[in-house]
Amino acid sequence: MAEVVSGAASTLLANLATKSFQEIALVCGLKDDVKKFESSLRTIKAYLIDAENKEAKNHSIDEWLKQLREALDDAGDILDEIEYEAKRNEVVKMYGTICTKVRRFFSYTSNPLAFRIRMAHKIKDMKQKMDEKIREGRDLGIVEQYVNTPTLEHNLAWRETASSLSFRVCGRLEEKKEIIKSLMTQKLEANSIDVISIFGIGGLGKTTLAQMVYNDTRVNEHFDPLMWVCVSDDFDVKKLIKKIIHAASKRENVVDANSSLEYMISLLNQNLRGKRFLLVLDDVWNENHSKWDELRSHLLEVGGDKGSKIIVTTRSRKVADIVGSNLVMKLEGLPENECWRLFTKCAFQEEKEEEKYPRLKQIGEQIVKKCKGVPLAIITLGCLLRSKSHDENEWRKIRDSEVWNLDQEETDILPSLKLSYNNLPSEVKQCFSYCSSFPKDYKYDGTELIMFWMAHGLLQPSREEEDAEDIGELYIKKLVSASLLQIEADSYPYFDFKNLMSFRILKMHDLVHDVAQLTMKESSKTRTIVQEGQQVEWTSNKFNYLKVLHLTKGVELSLLPDDCFATMKKHLRFLCFLDCLSLKKFPDSICKLQDLQSLSLPTTQILVSLLSKFSVRTKCCWSHDYFKEAGLSLV
Repeated sequence: MAEVVSGAASTLLANLATKSFQEIALVCGLKDDVKKFESSLRTIKAYLIDAENKEAKNHSIDEWLKQLREALDDAGDILDEIEYEAKRNEVVKMYGTICTKVRRFFSYTSNPLAFRIRMAHKIKDMKQKMDEKIREGRDLGIVEQYVNTPTLEHNLAWRETASSLSFRVCGRLEEKKEIIKSLMTQKLEANSIDVISIFGIGGLGKTTLAQMVYNDTRVNEHFDPLMWVCVSDDFDVKKLIKKIIHAASKRENVVDANSSLEYMISLLNQNLRGKRFLLVLDDVWNENHSKWDELRSHLLEVGGDKGSKIIVTTRSRKVADIVGSNLVMKLEGLPENECWRLFTKCAFQEEKEEEKYPRLKQIGEQIVKKCKGVPLAIITLGCLLRSKSHDENEWRKIRDSEVWNLDQEETDILPSLKLSYNNLPSEVKQCFSYCSSFPKDYKYDGTELIMFWMAHGLLQPSREEEDAEDIGELYIKKLVSASLLQIEADSYPYFDFKNLMSFRILKMHDLVHDVAQLTMKESSKTRTIVQEGQQVEWTSNKFNYLKVLHLTKGVELSLLPDDCFATMKKHLRFLCFLDCLSLKKFPDSICKLQDLQSLSLPTTQILVSLLSKFSVRTKCCWSHDYFKEAGLSLV
């Protein structure tokens, strides 16, 4: 956690150093207070270097880090408040009437002098908190350390085969052959669907094996349609039927969240009746018999007599028993020779290159043994060592790392993933950890993910000519190269590795997601809401400190409460209603969002409605730049 807290401190320092904030601090008369606060932050950064080395062995340091993270979050909120008020004053100066200006002067909340005194007190309080944490850290044995943090190279060695299935696969040919044989075998029992279960510990390649089968030419010729559904923790029968319909029809939004189960069953019949289908249910955790029986009965009604099949991947043997498997395949670790072959593909640039470096080969073989035959561990460490080039010392550091000695189960692969995380640049660690804000199996849109990072201030240019978007693209490259993010194979059929943003969808392996959660302490304040298929509770306090609000598919929304944006006005940066097609207009409170960076709307009709709100009395800062860049003018 120390790395993430250090990243939060770095983000604060970067925000304080920006030209715009320096100007705000000067205008508001807060320059001296901000400088003192900045000094305390730099001391905290120095303490965090030592805390990172000691936190694993001292639980008191872990608690200290949690409290420090909360304090840094509070400090970020104060900076947002200062920036918000400064921008609001700018708008009033430019567009406010005399009455408005007089009213604000005599208001305690808006008067510039009162605001300056209030913010100065808040910054002083935050400085005292930082100084208190410094004293507590000293009592815990943490000392100041100043090191030159290596910067992230802008020209990353980009592995062009990073996410292709052929690159990741070594071995499993016998297992694939056995599954395909079972798929092609005609079932003996009438009105039934054969189920094949693949189970084993996380990271063994269950999903990869299912993909190998799913993409085989013989399988594609034998079944139509083929459907892939990611299940994960939520085995909700209605939601699964919705996903199956979308997979069968190859179209999204065929069914919305309010459709009845009866209607969904009728659509399921339309898409699957009389067809021999193959359904893959990936990553199943459900151990409830009744839920499985309900789903199976609906599938039997539409394809039970045509030789249809289901493949289930799971970590649980109990799940394999519950689904009534005709074939249960327990995956074991890869054979030693396949482990080494996979490792060399990841760690070296060229085929047989390892033969040129006998000492590296010896160290590599020792590292591979520590991976216990688990492909995910081998891939992540191989990619990590590839970035170390042929530096023997770096390879030895990985082999001899203390992370291997942490308490772990016999089959636990987290140490290898943690090593890959530890070797990320500090600024990328924050962005990686932020991904744990989303549920497992979440599909990240690459461009949106960069917007999320920007909304949280995680992409801070170090040079004037740098753009935050370019930095975000660089961080995604780094995470993909480290195999901590994966490019969805079918998200873009002709992936251009030279132009990274040509792809659409990214995913994170659920074990990698576990590592992200381990490194990220959940804040007491809600900062991100990505909501699908539920009613929005606008009265909830969780909106008060929100930076990202993204309402996705299935959210029925035709009318927004008049004051819904009032509580979000100081912090919200990212607002997306792109899938809310029934939404017709925005309330006036949207004009209070002074720091909005990204706005996505479902229709041009609502854009026209939004434009009409920007009368002289309701102008807001972002409206000018936002619409100007979009080629639009305000009337």
